[in-house]
Amino acid sequence: MHQCIFVYFSCQVIFKDKLISMYHCGIYPNMDAKRKNYNTTLRSDLIRDLKILAAKKDARVNDLLEEAIQDILKKYEDKKER
Repeated sequence: MHQCIFVYFSCQVIFKDKLISMYHCGIYPNMDAKRKNYNTTLRSDLIRDLKILAAKKDARVNDLLEEAIQDILKKYEDKKER
């Protein structure tokens, strides 16, 4: 059985009547999976777009990154099997 931790937090940063940042957090399933920190650098435009997508989907940036990594691993694993 998966444990779920329920946390909801929403924050909008507005400067001079312009939304400059938005953060959302929600329910995070599968938090019992073993996790490890991994640091890297990314293009600033990708980070910006990823944060916007996460806010629109009400998801964590980390979850979107994990989904993308799983997709690319599957993509190259499928090619290797051919």
